[in-house]
Amino acid sequence: MLFSLWKVISIRSILVMLFVALSLAACEPTDNLSLEIKEIITDLTTIKVVYDFTPSHGRNPSLLVTEGRVPQSTSDGILLDGPDPTFVLPEAGKYDLYFTLVEKNRFVSPPVAKEVNAFSDKPERPDFDFSIQSGILTVQLSSIDDSITCYFVEYAGSEYSSKDGQFSFEVTRGKEVTLRAWSVRQDGSPSDPIEEILDLSIDNPPEVSLKVPKPYVGNVIQVELADDWDQPEDLEVIASSGDYRFYFNESVLYPEVQLPEGSHFIIVSVIDSSGNMTNKTTPVYVTKTPSPRIPELLIEEGTFRRAIWQFEDASIKLQRFWNGAWIDHIVPQEGVSSVVISREGMSERGDFYRIHASSPEHLYIPSIPVFAKESQFRRFTAENVVSFMGSDALLSTGNTFRLVGNLTVWQGTVVRIEPGVEFVFPRGNNLIVSGVLDIDGRQNRVSISSPSVMGTISVTQGGSIIARGVDFSRTRLVVRGANIVVLEDCVLSDGLRIDGARSVQIYSSKILSSFFIGNADEVFIDGSIVNAETITLTHSAFVSISRSDMSADEIVIEQSNVRFIDSSIEAQLSVTERFSAVVMAKCSLSVGAFTILSGSSVQIENPKIMVDESQVSLANFSRLSFSEYALKSLRIVADRTSIATAFK
Repeated sequence: MLFSLWKVISIRSILVMLFVALSLAACEPTDNLSLEIKEIITDLTTIKVVYDFTPSHGRNPSLLVTEGRVPQSTSDGILLDGPDPTFVLPEAGKYDLYFTLVEKNRFVSPPVAKEVNAFSDKPERPDFDFSIQSGILTVQLSSIDDSITCYFVEYAGSEYSSKDGQFSFEVTRGKEVTLRAWSVRQDGSPSDPIEEILDLSIDNPPEVSLKVPKPYVGNVIQVELADDWDQPEDLEVIASSGDYRFYFNESVLYPEVQLPEGSHFIIVSVIDSSGNMTNKTTPVYVTKTPSPRIPELLIEEGTFRRAIWQFEDASIKLQRFWNGAWIDHIVPQEGVSSVVISREGMSERGDFYRIHASSPEHLYIPSIPVFAKESQFRRFTAENVVSFMGSDALLSTGNTFRLVGNLTVWQGTVVRIEPGVEFVFPRGNNLIVSGVLDIDGRQNRVSISSPSVMGTISVTQGGSIIARGVDFSRTRLVVRGANIVVLEDCVLSDGLRIDGARSVQIYSSKILSSFFIGNADEVFIDGSIVNAETITLTHSAFVSISRSDMSADEIVIEQSNVRFIDSSIEAQLSVTERFSAVVMAKCSLSVGAFTILSGSSVQIENPKIMVDESQVSLANFSRLSFSEYALKSLRIVADRTSIATAFK
């Protein structure tokens, strides 16, 4: 029984000792604290540390600060006690400080590194600049000191801050304004304030600048206006160039008459509500005639795709046809004559590229586009072609091919016709182009003909055709909704009809019988001959016709913007209607009668030759502008809504 009692007492003693041991262990410090430095506030070389640690459990460790290295013992550095302690660094400079919690001569947290900048003096006061525009005071504070992180302005009893130093306030003319401003360094130290007293009774003249396009063709000019108290729309703007007046509306100068080619001075006067006036004279050079030099582009295919050109007269941009429009794809450095086209500029279905040249003094028309595609072409040599099999096809040079039935160049495919090929429509069949038809007859002309019934090449929605050195005989070319249409050195004996195209380029070609272009985004015609019963240009945003002979019984232009430059125009009747704008500059004109209707305008500028008498009929808010020496050749009849104006 004694043994049993001793056993019970022993067990109880062990349990008590274990409880005491666990209680003491809970009170003993352990290395399980996590130190967080919340903020370091510097006042010159005095440093204040705001920190916290977890878990706390009522513990109150000291904070050890060492400089330049992790502490090796608790006697390194400076030992700080209490909340938010401060200490002083020996001198100004940049310090790498380490903070560690210490308790009973033991490290109880990992060290935390912080970079601290100490300064010996306050930051410099900021530089002050201001401007007033349209009743808005803009203040700009700045400093060359990289350690400045914020700027402050005190205005009308309120304090405002800005990281970039720019402030805006609405002010009233005639009142004096006092501002206090200062900068704050990254350590929180403020500079001494500066005080500026602004006299707002001053009313300065307006400011004006012209943004003249280069090259400038004599049309609209963007204007930038500014005044300290008036809004730009409240300023009076008077602009002219000799006898030519401009109208001002919404930051744009619109010429009453497109300035003729040559040198001019544009004089702009701007007057504010107080009568202050600013006069500005800007010299401009107007050019309308495209240079006869046209860039030539070559695309090399291989392990990579390279664009090559030789054109040193102007700056060059390599354009790519993308999403229905020509975009600037690569802008090479001056003097560079080739670039590698990256994979991002290439698609599996192939790509169109062209060169666009620009110069402040000269206009240039774009190069002939080139279609590039990595492909294994299916080569045709047999005379009869019954299908292109929906694949890329090559009609080999020197052969004659006969179209059997109606064939289609499918979307996403290309059919290339090499030099010297004779392509025949034996029964007036159709070739439908939904992809790309690329015909190259530059070295040896390509013949496309039909011996009996008229054949047709139809370029449909999304299709494209590039024809160079091609004779079309008894073959109609009909385009509806195409992407790109290119004719260079071609002869079309049976006319051309384009009803919908993104881009049309007709260079050095001859088109007979009929001519219709409608719904085109851009049209360039250069060095070509068009002889048709009727020439129609309709619903086209931009048409440039240069160095070309245009001859027809009737020329009809409706809802289009057309520019004839250095060309010959011969017609019994020229009709311009439905808000069209036409410029005929340096042209030989043999037109029996002009009819200008429905809000349209025609400008006859420096004609080379005119017939003895042309009748001009103006109606429904239309306008005729002409060089004054052409007056003797014009017999003008205008209704009350229309006007005819002569210029020098």
